[in-house]
Amino acid sequence: MTHRLVAVLLALAVPACLAGTDDKGEESALPEDGGADSFRSPTEHGPIGFVTPVLGELTAQAGYHTWDFTLSGPAALVLATAPPTPTGRKVDTVLYLYREGAGGWGRYLARNDDANGKVWSELRRTLDAGHYRVLVKGYDTTTRGRFAVSAACTGDGCAPPAPTCLLGATYADWRDGAMLWGQRRISDAAELTALERDQVVLAAAQSSHDDVTTAEAALARFDERAVNVVEATTAGTWLVAMEYGAGDNSFGAIFYGNTLELAASIQDGDLYGCTLTPPEGGAGLGQACRADSDCPSSARCRGVTAGFGVCAPLADVPTDGQDCSSDAACGAGALCHGVTRGGGLCGPAWMRGRFDQPVALALADAGETRTHVTSYGLATVDTDVTVHLRASHTDRRQLTVYLRNPAGTEVRVWDGATASAGTSISLDAPVLGFSGDESVNGSWVLRVVDRAAGGTGSLTRWGLTLGSRWD
Repeated sequence: MTHRLVAVLLALAVPACLAGTDDKGEESALPEDGGADSFRSPTEHGPIGFVTPVLGELTAQAGYHTWDFTLSGPAALVLATAPPTPTGRKVDTVLYLYREGAGGWGRYLARNDDANGKVWSELRRTLDAGHYRVLVKGYDTTTRGRFAVSAACTGDGCAPPAPTCLLGATYADWRDGAMLWGQRRISDAAELTALERDQVVLAAAQSSHDDVTTAEAALARFDERAVNVVEATTAGTWLVAMEYGAGDNSFGAIFYGNTLELAASIQDGDLYGCTLTPPEGGAGLGQACRADSDCPSSARCRGVTAGFGVCAPLADVPTDGQDCSSDAACGAGALCHGVTRGGGLCGPAWMRGRFDQPVALALADAGETRTHVTSYGLATVDTDVTVHLRASHTDRRQLTVYLRNPAGTEVRVWDGATASAGTSISLDAPVLGFSGDESVNGSWVLRVVDRAAGGTGSLTRWGLTLGSRWD
């Protein structure tokens, strides 16, 4: 009799326990099939770590929360929601897992509502390498409250993937993909600057020639006693390569501009020790990108030129298109474009950029010296062009300076024939003469012409501030 009573009580108790989780009606706001599976513009919190839980709160304004993580290989994941504190109240969460594909996040891989007889959620999955998203929502659209979400990871894939080298895997990758602006083959150390001589010595050490201490000794070890000096920009970064042959193989080093800091070592044609990598977690707003996928979901990769653009926000600025006479008039996230040409209009701040070339060049006597900067990440046509230039010459009146835009239009920016006597040129001034209807992204060439023999000079640095708009 006692055993029969216990059995009856147990039978009655089971449905009662389950009623708190299963007998609660249909889940609200179920995901749609296909690519629209992103749940009404969720609140994106960024990467979730595999150690410390993160917190979120379901509110009337924020009912969907996402975090993402990347696996470099196979791994076992336990994803779970829980109270944010030991005394936190119950919040009926639903947990979704997605994997990013070519078309975006697509349909969810897995879903859990109630785990272990509770209103909290848990997913256990073995996953392959890839980029994943965790989404937490309430079971009902009226569900409110704070929660914690954790991601426990076991396996080799938990380690972050090695950062991508923006230079490529080989020297040929870099040379073919970069924006080249100078290339010399040097067989006489006297043709090298003092800094370049030091760079050649360091480049020699990347093979077996770590005992050389002078550029002359280094050249004597190289095939054909020569080194290739290549200057280019990658991701807006000025780089100088010292590359040479050694036994029919390519060796050397790629440096950060006029420094002795290595961007990569060239060994048998491959690149090692690359330090030019994307920012951790991808490119942020205003940073260099190759494609939209490099940028946050709220941005796009704009003005891609020579393989690189800039992550620009999608959101419009409130003052876009309004008349202005200064940047201050346009408010946050906007600048006054076209003001140097007499008619300013407010536009997004990302449509203006500064591009500098810090290289010091000796000016050719009674000849022409050329150099360039590459602009990228802007809109399509220019609204303002401001030149920044520092140069010196024993008689600056001998010099004429020209600027050519990516479309090939050239404008004179300095005319020594009308200048007073002096030895220096310092410009920070708008350049007038461009139509404002030609390409703004690309190579801008500066020409310094010495019209008479005699005297010496140098171009210390130069750059441009460019404003832009959509054509």
